[in-house]
Amino acid sequence: MNGFERRKQAKINQILAVAGELFLRHGCGKVSVNEIAAAAHVSPATIYNYFGTKEGLYAETLTRSMKEQLERCEAILRSPIPFPEKTKEIIRLEAASLQWLTAELVHNASSETMQAVELFGSQKVTGFYRSFVLLGKQEGYIDGDLSDEMAIKYFRMFQDVLVRSWTSSEQEAGIPDLDAWLQLFFYGLAGSSGTTHQKG
Repeated sequence: MNGFERRKQAKINQILAVAGELFLRHGCGKVSVNEIAAAAHVSPATIYNYFGTKEGLYAETLTRSMKEQLERCEAILRSPIPFPEKTKEIIRLEAASLQWLTAELVHNASSETMQAVELFGSQKVTGFYRSFVLLGKQEGYIDGDLSDEMAIKYFRMFQDVLVRSWTSSEQEAGIPDLDAWLQLFFYGLAGSSGTTHQKG
């Protein structure tokens, strides 16, 4: 990368950082390109030149946030902690991220935004889930006979339920009783023994 390309990339990174902060603080609809340009010390024309539209810039900031989130999850997956602890930390991160992303898309669901989210999910997130399932099978926490596709669907279904159950009041104190959620995730209603007991 030559000097011109480095300066260009630095300017793009600056715009994305400033725009991401303003979008997070005020919402996409309440932030103008002129405000972003002034805060990033560039001209509005520069933003349009790099990102096309404000919606294109917003979609790029979402993609950047999702990429950073994915990198945090990948770091957890590579860490030496036991697989159940990795799962707990990943679920904690993903629940918070999905709740925020869902709220964002409800208010700012343009076609560019949805395409960016779907593209990132199909290209990057699915690969991470496959690595997660493979490690779980290798360490004996996920049934080796279960297809990767079914295991990924189960994990996503579990996340969706967790996000819906996590209210704003619970968010401040963290996900309540996450160990119980994790027990349910790995062993279902039958429990770790695989059998249920009826009380007389």
